[in-house]
Amino acid sequence: MATAGWSTTTKENTNFARLCKLLIDGGTHVLRKIFDAKHPPHDLKKHLMDRRNHRILKNLKTTNILRGDQWIKLYPSVDAPTSASFDITLLSLLLRNICNLPTPANGWSNEPAATSISQEDDIVRVKLYRNKLSHISERALSDADFNKYWNDIETVLLRLGADMAAIDSLRTQSMDPEDEEYYNECLKEWAENEERLLQAILGLEEKMENLLKTSHNRPVRPTSEGKF
Repeated sequence: MATAGWSTTTKENTNFARLCKLLIDGGTHVLRKIFDAKHPPHDLKKHLMDRRNHRILKNLKTTNILRGDQWIKLYPSVDAPTSASFDITLLSLLLRNICNLPTPANGWSNEPAATSISQEDDIVRVKLYRNKLSHISERALSDADFNKYWNDIETVLLRLGADMAAIDSLRTQSMDPEDEEYYNECLKEWAENEERLLQAILGLEEKMENLLKTSHNRPVRPTSEGKF
């Protein structure tokens, strides 16, 4: 794999950026389709105002799992909410929390078994491919690595409802340096948001564990026998 200098763009850099575009644009498209099927656009406001959904989302906001700017997209002060404004991070969060999707056999954070190809498993795979790409420090991919990643991601997106013609178009579209930088930054932001969510969840789990310890260690108040 070639490594690009800081001021140059190579074929390997373009390969990486093109893969980011497939994952981000394609992933956003299929996740939005799934979300819209659960909460149709014409009824989205009603679904978000549903008491149970609103309580879940408010709790996510209170615990800093849902960001303030995401909350505004869900509950704008003017106009009605639209899923067209939801990015892939927000869509992933909503699918897991207010769409009644079954929890994948290996959970929402672990690699599904190769034989598990449910919708929920493939939603997890989209995130895991993001993880793999975000750990490629050079932001560059050889043609061989690019083709392998592309074929794997393409398979998942197609199962989730992506259009083959649209995917083929992405593979051949020209990309200028500004496009490459944009998708590199999108991937970085997506990864940072997921890390922030993970830290928030871990913080909640730690608080719960401490509360349980405090409860177990609390002394029992003695009572006098025969008194009520």
